[in-house]
Amino acid sequence: MEEKRQPGERTIRLITSVRLPDVHHVPEGYDRYGRFAILQSGNFWFGDERSSHPHCRIGFYYATIGRQLFLSPRGVAHGFEEELTGDLLEFLLGKLGWRGGRLVRGEVNR
Repeated sequence: MEEKRQPGERTIRLITSVRLPDVHHVPEGYDRYGRFAILQSGNFWFGDERSSHPHCRIGFYYATIGRQLFLSPRGVAHGFEEELTGDLLEFLLGKLGWRGGRLVRGEVNR
């Protein structure tokens, strides 16, 4: 049964199956690309494509195409999706100006 959307609700599709080690690996037609991280202190950090990761516990890359949010770990990070907590995703969505969106997991149709 399909979920009913609330009027004005924006759905953001979260895609973690694409590796984004640099801007050259981003799917064609991307709107934004950059980096974010969980620092050693536990605080969150956000940067654009001209940034580099600071000293962090775990780093990530993001790219957007429309309302699709592509997320990838920095380096080898088996199980990195467990680090994508509600607080971290809320922080990232806020930085992207996407507050109030509903996240759904999805994959890229190739």
